[in-house]
Amino acid sequence: LDRSIRSMAKAAILLLNFLACAAVSSASVGGHVDYNGFRYLLANVDIDSASTDYGDDCPSLPCTPYSIPSTCNASYPTTDISDVALSLGWGASYIAAPDGNLYGTYASSPIFNPLLDLSVSGSVALIEAGWQARIILRCTILCPAGTGLRGNTCVSCGIGNWSTGGSGACQPCTNGPGTVNYTSVGSGNNCTWTCNAADYVTDGYNPSLLIGDLAPPYSIRAVDPNRVVSTVYTPRITDATYNYKFMVLSSDKQTVYLGSYTVNKLNITNKTFTTIAGLTSYPYRGASDGLGTMASFNAITGAALWQNESYLLAVDMSNCNVRLVNLSSNASFPVSTLAGSKTQLCGLIDGVGTAARFRYPLDIALDPSQATAYISDAGNNVIRTINLTSLAVATVAGNGGASNFDGIGTAASITPMYLAVAPDGHALYVKTTSGIRRVDLATFAVTTAASTLGQSPYQLAAGAGLTTLYYTSNYRVSAFFLPSGQTFHIAGGAAAGSRDGVGADALFQAPGLIVVVGETRAPGALCAVCTVCPAGQFGTCNASASECFPCPAGFTSRPGASACFPCAAGSYSVGGLCVQCPPGSSSENGSTACTNCTAGTFKPRGSPACLNCSAGTFSAGAGATACGQCTNLTGNGTWSGPGTNSSNCAYACRAGFNLVVGTGLCSACGAGTYAAPGSAVCSPCTNLPDNANHTGVGANATSCPFACQPGFISNGTACLPCPAGSRMRAGVCVNCTAGSYGLASASVCLACSQGNYSLPGASACTVCSNAGPYNIFVGRGTPPRGPVVCQAGS
Repeated sequence: LDRSIRSMAKAAILLLNFLACAAVSSASVGGHVDYNGFRYLLANVDIDSASTDYGDDCPSLPCTPYSIPSTCNASYPTTDISDVALSLGWGASYIAAPDGNLYGTYASSPIFNPLLDLSVSGSVALIEAGWQARIILRCTILCPAGTGLRGNTCVSCGIGNWSTGGSGACQPCTNGPGTVNYTSVGSGNNCTWTCNAADYVTDGYNPSLLIGDLAPPYSIRAVDPNRVVSTVYTPRITDATYNYKFMVLSSDKQTVYLGSYTVNKLNITNKTFTTIAGLTSYPYRGASDGLGTMASFNAITGAALWQNESYLLAVDMSNCNVRLVNLSSNASFPVSTLAGSKTQLCGLIDGVGTAARFRYPLDIALDPSQATAYISDAGNNVIRTINLTSLAVATVAGNGGASNFDGIGTAASITPMYLAVAPDGHALYVKTTSGIRRVDLATFAVTTAASTLGQSPYQLAAGAGLTTLYYTSNYRVSAFFLPSGQTFHIAGGAAAGSRDGVGADALFQAPGLIVVVGETRAPGALCAVCTVCPAGQFGTCNASASECFPCPAGFTSRPGASACFPCAAGSYSVGGLCVQCPPGSSSENGSTACTNCTAGTFKPRGSPACLNCSAGTFSAGAGATACGQCTNLTGNGTWSGPGTNSSNCAYACRAGFNLVVGTGLCSACGAGTYAAPGSAVCSPCTNLPDNANHTGVGANATSCPFACQPGFISNGTACLPCPAGSRMRAGVCVNCTAGSYGLASASVCLACSQGNYSLPGASACTVCSNAGPYNIFVGRGTPPRGPVVCQAGS
């Protein structure tokens, strides 16, 4: 009965599934469907959705196990399994899911549990054959190289991105040198690239480096030319020291000298580690010379091999000196003090050998001839040299200031830490806390090569190709390309760690020590930014080269210029830079030298050109910076020019005076004559009007003063007569008073006769009109009456 019921149920469910499948279009592609980012398929690949027999993964017992592909998973959530089955068009009554349950096609919870046995051997087998069932696997969608999965579809990663295919995600390409234009999609980190328009293509160098990690586990790591980072050596508990402060590589590329308060020898091939000098037990540190491990150091922070690697020169920072370890003296390794105090006395004293004083020196570097050692005297903020023949110590750069200003020798300021000498011996590169300074070893001119490189107080190494410096900072190992000032990261990520890998996938804890094992030239592998030429040079840049050229004599330029311009007047060019002429000298535009100002001229500080001395002053010789006061001025004279001594300044007579030849004296001109300033003769004036007389001397022919004759008045240029009815008084014409009259040009007014009268300003008198038969006029009157008297008898 049980089997009969189950057979009837099975037939009914088959019918339902047939109807359901007829209504759902098949989404199956080759027996699978991509859904929610996964590929679902049947374990039994012989049954697909096109089969008229909907199939059964286990039609009879015993079931045949089905292998699970490596890209598929038999353990996944079954939330969407019904939707997947319908999308596939798989019309089984029940779906055998990897969770060990049997699900109905439209059910979200299992009907029987368990009906499946999921073996751990990678295969699935049914143990219940009474139900039509299928096993559905969830598999990873594998994309081709250069594509990535987006939803259920593989799409291109896009130009400048790459993937290796499979289930890997797209990643940005980083194989180009710096910032470049990527032109393809990569199947690995191998996208093609071109340089930016403002860059040029040049050869690069792929270095082999050794890096000392200064934090646990204090490993020594190797970086090969392909930027693969591997661990070379990790200190063991039996090693004398592990917190290294210096590392030097022998020319055999196998032997490394390293340590801090001991000097140790490590063979990086067979991993043998030997302590050759310094105390290996308490008190560990000290300042004693002696044989090998009987000697003591305090803190060695820099070292260099000398005389065909027969000696190790070690900077013992805390002892303020430079020590010498003899590497060739069999196994005794004697240690002595080469320069600086033997008794931990610090200071700034140039001298010979142990008479010199340093203040917490940090690093040492030798020139290629190994005749001179350069010392980073960090506590004094100076660069020192040691003549390795005479042991004379000298200060060659830095003024002791805790700043970084360019200049020549001790006129510059510098905060030195670690050093690297260019392989050609022309330059010393100095690592500061945040940048790199360059010291020209011919002139000791200090310039700034890089002002910011990230915070790192650790070592610097120069590449053999003269174009690259290698340094560490911020968990990274980087290269600094000298011609353009670019920085390229070689290895290490943005966070601390200790992991081998390639490029940025590798991690460092605190990379601090760095030595160059070798370099491999990489033709055309570098996109370099066009060089910013310094002041005094001009640059050219094209697709294949960037060069700087010195400005011609008398010319200069600003940083980054493509052309030069002449030095301005008052300056001259020195090494492509314009320098102000010193006081007392000047120059024309584009000059290469200054010339002294001539006698009679001078040039004060700040003036661009020589100036003439003012009238009444002098400069006696060439190159004067100021003028003196002349003393040869005569009476009634004025200064008219400068002189070349105090008694030959030019002067002229004042207006109205003439210079008497042969005497140098000024003589006054007579009335009616004139003399211009500096004139030797008095000349007649030409401005005298009629009816006038000259009264003085003029400054020119028309400026002589004059006075009008009596009865005439001046209008400024002529003498005019007084009109009738007026007379001249005090130089002006005034009206005649009543009872008088005046004629033209009169100097006096005349009284009217008896019996006549006049008004003020009259030019004639008028007969009085008040006469009678018995009176007579006896005097002048005013109109209409005049004074009268009676006649006799009346």
